[in-house]
Amino acid sequence: MPEMFYKEAGAFYIDFLKAEILLAEGKSQEAITVCKQMTQLEIPTMHTANIAFYNVPFISDTLARAYVQMGDLDKAISEYDRILTFDSESKERRLIHPKYHYRLAKLYEQQGDMTKAIEHYEKFLSLWKDADAGIAEVEDARERLAGLKNLP
Repeated sequence: MPEMFYKEAGAFYIDFLKAEILLAEGKSQEAITVCKQMTQLEIPTMHTANIAFYNVPFISDTLARAYVQMGDLDKAISEYDRILTFDSESKERRLIHPKYHYRLAKLYEQQGDMTKAIEHYEKFLSLWKDADAGIAEVEDARERLAGLKNLP
């Protein structure tokens, strides 16, 4: 990999960890500021080692979770929609973690949009249909989906 990629990756991961720490400390506004200033990484070449390195951490929804922590569900939903939507103009090509669908479904449920909540719970459960027993999010999604489908 080119040296420039390592410099960009180092800066990205420092900012990512800083934002995660701020979020864990309850400093959501500061975490949002850091997230918005982060540069997105480009994959320099498409081979296995680069893709694996590029996609760690596997869950990188810090900005969306910061909005949730602040109570701004509209911005959180918007951020999850951005993460889940392929943008051909963006340099970012990260893998999409199934948990994003689960988290987005819960936000839609909180806002009362049961149709979209059902859609994202179903997508999440479809992607994790072979998940190991006992995964809390899978069990919760099944229960929530069943409850939503039984609503009048």
